[in-house]
Amino acid sequence: MGENMKECRYCCEKINDKATICNKCGRFQNCFRQYTQTSHGALALSVIMVIIAILAYVAAKQDHIAAKEALDKANLVEQATQEVAKSLIEINYLKAKTRNQIGGKQQERVHKIIQSDLNRTLKLVFPDDEERNEFVQGIEKKYQQTMSSDK
Repeated sequence: MGENMKECRYCCEKINDKATICNKCGRFQNCFRQYTQTSHGALALSVIMVIIAILAYVAAKQDHIAAKEALDKANLVEQATQEVAKSLIEINYLKAKTRNQIGGKQQERVHKIIQSDLNRTLKLVFPDDEERNEFVQGIEKKYQQTMSSDK
């Protein structure tokens, strides 16, 4: 045994100076290698879990953005619905008032208010001019058919 000997860093057993692993305890003599070799599986698992966590975070962030956009759209629809409902209530109220209590000139003013509310409501429901015009034309056709069948 003319070789140089050293002590194992962990169990103090005499080992060859060039040995990287102790024959008795099986540990690497290099600290870095000891920890990377023994926890190789745990390290790989940790990296995989971090990657999965990052992917889950990105997906959750995208879902959050999509949910916020949907909530904003729903809030706009709710506001528009409330405006439409208010307008319809006003129109019906003014129509009833016009029929029951209001005379000539006031009827014209009320008619203008009703027309204004109707136009505002149509713009809320149909923001696109072409779509709004098609809807109004459809109502006009129904009205004409009703008026001609009443005669």
